[in-house]
Amino acid sequence: MLAKVWSMTVVGVEGVLIEIEIDISSAALPRFDIVGLPDPAIRESKYRVRTAIQNSGYEFPYARILVNLAPANIKKQGPRYDLPIALGLLIASRQIQSGGLNDAVIIGELALDGTIRPVPGILSMALAARSSGMKNLICASGNAEEAAVVKAIDVYAANFLKHIPRIFEKKFEKKVITDTQVKYNVDYKDVVGQEMVKRAILIAAAGKHHFLMCGSPGCGKSMIAKRFSTILPRLNEDESIASTQIYSVADFKTNGLLTQPPFRAPHHTISNVALVGGGSFPQPGEISLAHNGILFLDELPEFARKTLDMLRQPLEDQVITISRAQQKVTFPCSFILVAAMNPCPCGYHGDEHNTCRCASYAIDRYQKRISGPLLDRFDLHIKVRRVDQQYLMKASSAVSSDEMRSIVTRVRLRQLRRLVSYKITTNSQMPLTLIKKFCKLDDDGENLMKKATVGATARSYQKILKISRTIADIDECEEIKRKHVAEALQYRYSGSNLNVF
Repeated sequence: MLAKVWSMTVVGVEGVLIEIEIDISSAALPRFDIVGLPDPAIRESKYRVRTAIQNSGYEFPYARILVNLAPANIKKQGPRYDLPIALGLLIASRQIQSGGLNDAVIIGELALDGTIRPVPGILSMALAARSSGMKNLICASGNAEEAAVVKAIDVYAANFLKHIPRIFEKKFEKKVITDTQVKYNVDYKDVVGQEMVKRAILIAAAGKHHFLMCGSPGCGKSMIAKRFSTILPRLNEDESIASTQIYSVADFKTNGLLTQPPFRAPHHTISNVALVGGGSFPQPGEISLAHNGILFLDELPEFARKTLDMLRQPLEDQVITISRAQQKVTFPCSFILVAAMNPCPCGYHGDEHNTCRCASYAIDRYQKRISGPLLDRFDLHIKVRRVDQQYLMKASSAVSSDEMRSIVTRVRLRQLRRLVSYKITTNSQMPLTLIKKFCKLDDDGENLMKKATVGATARSYQKILKISRTIADIDECEEIKRKHVAEALQYRYSGSNLNVF
């Protein structure tokens, strides 16, 4: 007897439809084989499936069983095929009717007692099921809320294998996501005496510009960076689904769709694979988990130089492609890179209150841990100075995160109206053709730009224009004026040379 059911696998962050064929033959000696490039977790599923079927009150077929996972040229991994294999066996042995299972995607891991366990990547698989024309999706109750965010597909949740025959009696009720703003425990009004730095942060958030902060220990770099997500607008529907897909594939619990920009802050001992993604079955790294959000690298020179240089191409392309012998996957990684560092090994080079004891060669060697090409990819270079103690305990009248977020939202909307027809949303994403079109300077601004950018790289020149465009948008000016260029230049230059210090 032959039976066919449908399931899914995940390649990168995209779901791929898998047809599972089960053949039961009594003309040969009893044996249970699974073919179609299964990994060890799938090959072990025959033991889980056999025991779960028996403990659920069904009879396991004593016959020659062959399970084929098609297409056979795609590697399959994980225990997500336990449930569809078990149901296929029960259909092939005529213990249950196929019924509505013919146009349903079935996903789930089985425990030995027949309990259905959730699996990672359910959102990607639900989206792919809808794209493939499937009407129904059967999964574990623990996956149902995440799968139910996908429209135009009915989700049915089950806790036990024995409940499957009556699975279509009740659909999982889709929850409506309300447009509420998350209340953060931190706020920029707590940051005292750093108004110029907060102005630079506002510009970075408004245009999605990467920025690097440099300052002595204790001046507030980490405090400023950890509040950056509080001034960013909430994710739109497409961004929310894209970010949640990545977290789902990486098996992070999200309780539905992500609505706020993710914030990732890996330790400086992180490996190359953990940062950019990889593995024999490629998984997303920190740069992909930060998609549509922030990647914060504290103590930047302490990261391995090779690890940091792996960021150069993803920062430009906003995707990372990982190639292996038998497959190639692409993960999205459009994020704002935020970094912080000390100016020297002791941290006090240039400090107004402490004396630096580092030799000049030690300072130079420390700063050169960051390659020039990577340094050039930071849009804004921000000098953070220590705040005098007399101001720290005073009541603050600083601008709050809510006020800053309202400005960022207004500026983002202005950029969107200008750039939506070009399929981009912010100034930092503008290619050269759009820079020439939308970053026109007045005469005074153009003269200042020519004098100040002698010897600058083409990338630096374009970044200054983009920052100037963002500053002009904050001021609600269509034309970029001299004052906008002057402010943009102070975030890129120290004197006449490109220098963060």
